[in-house]
Amino acid sequence: MKHLIILLILTGLSLSAKEILEDPTFKKEEKYWRLSMTPEYKNTEAKYKRKSVEFDISHTSEASYLSFITEADTKDDRVYKVQFKFKGDGSGEVFIKHMAFPNFFKGKRYIEGSPMANLGLHQKFNPTKEWQTATCYFRSKENVESNYMKSLLFWLGNYQGKLTFGEISVTEAKDKKDMALTAHGSIEITKE
Repeated sequence: MKHLIILLILTGLSLSAKEILEDPTFKKEEKYWRLSMTPEYKNTEAKYKRKSVEFDISHTSEASYLSFITEADTKDDRVYKVQFKFKGDGSGEVFIKHMAFPNFFKGKRYIEGSPMANLGLHQKFNPTKEWQTATCYFRSKENVESNYMKSLLFWLGNYQGKLTFGEISVTEAKDKKDMALTAHGSIEITKE
């Protein structure tokens, strides 16, 4: 009986998906998360709380002008699951992307003419006042720009108001390896 219990525990551990984000709960947010913005958003900041992050966005502009970014180093041609909770007291769209982005964590910059390409996920959603959970699936593509990292980004520039994210997770979806996905992945939103 004891051996059976140990076998079941080991099987459960091997089936559980490994988190690929370095800091999904914002314990070392300055090391692993970055708020990138154009000068018009210079007064916007990320306010970290227990396992969540909040933004108070004063106006809308281009979606990519305000981006919340972390590295998400996926393996090519594998299916990944992104899950996160969110709510907002405002209006507008937010985009979630997996894309090639300059690796500023290692001091690398944008190179003129180098594309910041979609690497499998580009979806939009509209936050509401109630907590919601988003579940995204995407097939990770090759990153051809060595100066860029594979990143998980939230484009916030089309949203105005308070916006909160929590419980962000990226794991390989081994049970979905044959899932048919478009170049932009998929998103499903459920209310809490």
